[in-house]
Amino acid sequence: MKEEYCMKILGLGGSGHDYCACIVSDGYIEIAVEEERFSRERHSMGARSHGMLSLQRLLKQTGTKLNDYDILAANSLLHPNFIKHHLGTRVHLVNHHMAHAASVYYTSGYDESAIFIADGSGSDNETISFMYAKKNEIRCLEKYFGYINPNPYEDFTRDHSYGEFYAFFSLVCGFTRYQAGKTMGLAPFGKPTYLDLFRRLFYVNKQNVFVTNYLDSHLQKLLRIINEETDNKAIQEMRQDIAFAAQVTLEECVIKQLNYLYEITKSSYLCMAGGTALNSTLNGKILHQTPFSYLYIVPAANDTGTAIGAALSAYYASDQLKQIPRKLLTPYLGFSYLQSEIENVLEKHKDKIIYTKCDRKQLIEYASKDIAQGKIIGWYQGKSEIGPRALGNRSILAHPGKPEIKDYINNYVKYREDFRPFAPAVLEEKANEYFEMKGLTESPYMLFVVKVKQEKRDEIPAVTHVDGTARLQTVSFENNPLFYDLIKGFYDSTGLPMILNTSFNTKGEPIVETPKDAMETFLKCSIETLYLDQYKIEKVSKQYEM
Repeated sequence: MKEEYCMKILGLGGSGHDYCACIVSDGYIEIAVEEERFSRERHSMGARSHGMLSLQRLLKQTGTKLNDYDILAANSLLHPNFIKHHLGTRVHLVNHHMAHAASVYYTSGYDESAIFIADGSGSDNETISFMYAKKNEIRCLEKYFGYINPNPYEDFTRDHSYGEFYAFFSLVCGFTRYQAGKTMGLAPFGKPTYLDLFRRLFYVNKQNVFVTNYLDSHLQKLLRIINEETDNKAIQEMRQDIAFAAQVTLEECVIKQLNYLYEITKSSYLCMAGGTALNSTLNGKILHQTPFSYLYIVPAANDTGTAIGAALSAYYASDQLKQIPRKLLTPYLGFSYLQSEIENVLEKHKDKIIYTKCDRKQLIEYASKDIAQGKIIGWYQGKSEIGPRALGNRSILAHPGKPEIKDYINNYVKYREDFRPFAPAVLEEKANEYFEMKGLTESPYMLFVVKVKQEKRDEIPAVTHVDGTARLQTVSFENNPLFYDLIKGFYDSTGLPMILNTSFNTKGEPIVETPKDAMETFLKCSIETLYLDQYKIEKVSKQYEM
């Protein structure tokens, strides 16, 4: 019998950061792996990232060569020499914003949808794109471009760009341009001290353009005051207020443009991608502040996702049988590791650890009991997730009902700022009991911030932020059976249908990828027990006491 033909496409994505490699087979994402997980450099910014370890690992893991693929696709924002070096000259190039759009629409399951793309900048200085898709065709309706201006914090700031706007004020708040999540976490601590100034300088005008005025004298004066201030408390308060103003301004401007997008598409469905789509506080307000009824954001909304988008765009542009966009079946698109690799790690560290091999029932029983007793555990199972959120396969887990756990994890596990919040991973069918979903039916990729119901906040203080919100992950048995059963085991013993979930890494490091990464992170911080595949692992000596 003749073997059925399967079209295979290799995709490469990123820009100057967040590189990724993926394989798409007949329109389905087979594998997608992020460069930072292998280079161990956040956002794959370091020199080692230029070697594209993710591409090398992908080819090695699958036993393939470039010539084995029907199409080699890449996001056009990658440097031509970079593309030529890694893929050669037989490459299908896809516009950066179109790659973002393809990554989200072709995994949405929607037959038609409005699409909003916003980031720092893409091909030809594009910053914001309004698109509409139906069946397999994505059309760009309007596009805005940003141009470079100097600023006192960096060499440039790009006009008309939400990504650059948020990156700039992240720098003002004392973070790097790639630490927008910290600015978002800091914002609820602030007051509207500078909000009127921000609204005057950064707004959407009658032509639907996001206007930016970084060189305004009043803003420059404020920046000088912050730079010259020596009192740490005063500096922190100013930064909190700036973060607050930046977040509210972003929300107001994007919501206004989304309302415009609805008017020109009249679609009930909205897809979003680009770095701005990772702002989960903004995302949580869209469905009840716009006419859209349905919202989908791909888990790799950042430049990582352009590898997937380039490959899917190439597939739907080919002459193969077309189908309506498929819903993303799983975010767990990375590698899993052989039992022999895990056993080698155990053997290497046998003088520092005590371990027990468990069956599935024991694994859930022991882990849920540890969390219920207040222990902080590492949870490393199956394939790694795509995107910046740990979704239950490369996670640090803890009890959401113990208020002291939040500070303990920040100080002794993650080694990060004490204002950073943690996410609840909740059984999907129980989400409405604890959270104000307001149009959301699910949040499997931890991309929406919602209000914790007032009467429930005292029950889950470790995952309730200072403003009474939480960045929610809903977990279904279909999406992740093992993680679901773990939460269910915790629920059965405590009455709480959720656990605290944060990424398995320490400050400044990417999420762990390999068993070796997991073990090394476990040994250098105060995670008390590591569940590495089938093994329950404890340290011979404990570092900290709570």
